[in-house]
Amino acid sequence: MQYRISQVATLLGLSRGRVDQLLRQGDIAFTVHAPTGNRLVSSAGLRAFQRKRQHKAHVAVALALRSGRLIRQPCIKCGHRKVEAHHEDYNQPLKVEWLCRPHHRERHKAKA
Repeated sequence: MQYRISQVATLLGLSRGRVDQLLRQGDIAFTVHAPTGNRLVSSAGLRAFQRKRQHKAHVAVALALRSGRLIRQPCIKCGHRKVEAHHEDYNQPLKVEWLCRPHHRERHKAKA
């Protein structure tokens, strides 16, 4: 499947200008549709970008935990101390909810 710039912006929760900037920087791979000149992003290219963005967010949390800028909290649902960071929005890498593994999995299942 191929996505237009406006569709990519909606899927990623970014502005069209930001998506255009990411395309120019080479962060999102695209092809040019010859008859129209439209730039199109494949679903594989979109998934690759999303994986990169997730990885960057996870690294940012790990570095923030190590430096003390972020402090691990108990699970917001049950209070368990062994928790994982859950990102609602990978555009805000340090805005996380602390969830134990069962509640973290539950959250992801609810999104799917």
